[in-house]
Amino acid sequence: MSSFRYIIILIATFLMSLCAVAASDSNMVEIRSMPRKPTVVYYPATDVVNTVEVGETLIYKEYSTKLPYIELKSAIEIALPPGGKGQTLLPGEYLQSHENSQYIFYMGDADGLVLVGGKSVFLDHRWQGGIYVSKSDPKMTGGWILSGAKLDNAFLRNWEGIAFEVKIKDMRDESSFKRELIYNGVSQNVLSILYREYKNDWARPAFSQEIKYDLNEDKIIGYRGSRFEITKASNQGLTYKILRQLN
Repeated sequence: MSSFRYIIILIATFLMSLCAVAASDSNMVEIRSMPRKPTVVYYPATDVVNTVEVGETLIYKEYSTKLPYIELKSAIEIALPPGGKGQTLLPGEYLQSHENSQYIFYMGDADGLVLVGGKSVFLDHRWQGGIYVSKSDPKMTGGWILSGAKLDNAFLRNWEGIAFEVKIKDMRDESSFKRELIYNGVSQNVLSILYREYKNDWARPAFSQEIKYDLNEDKIIGYRGSRFEITKASNQGLTYKILRQLN
């Protein structure tokens, strides 16, 4: 065998051994992005008697995206494949972002949460990552990062018993809104209600209107498609039942 062929065989054997090490060490899985779907929330339920005080909301409709997230309680370290940099997931909020048949993946959503080599990598797709949780057993947890610049593969490292809590976050954008009716009191059997409509971040009402109803005419009143039956009204509180929700 010529020395040239011998060298080629040695190189091929070496490369195959590297691939085997990487394959055994790299727990790679395919993942897919989870769409963020807006939801509509109505309050309170229909055909249930409720009581509110002056200044409290008696009915509302809310349109926004409810996104689960994990609040990580303590930092964890992820050892990357041979030759890679170590990754640190710091305490904070990790939003639900990806899934596959086995796991749900939560990604760091704030600058400084994910560190590689001790440095922040916010919005660097090569190193985005966070925590994953098994769909069948929440105790099966671990840390993950994206594989290079590919958004459809993740590299996993397993830990059991990561301290976390799953919560729900309101993700509001230009399509989000909230509509509510607030009880403003009663005078001479004339009911006063304040309507407020919020857009985007709901920091302040985009529109408001005061509405008055004469309860001598009818105990069932309505606004913007809603209908509710008034049982008792005073300047201390209002007892009512929702018959139909707000449009």
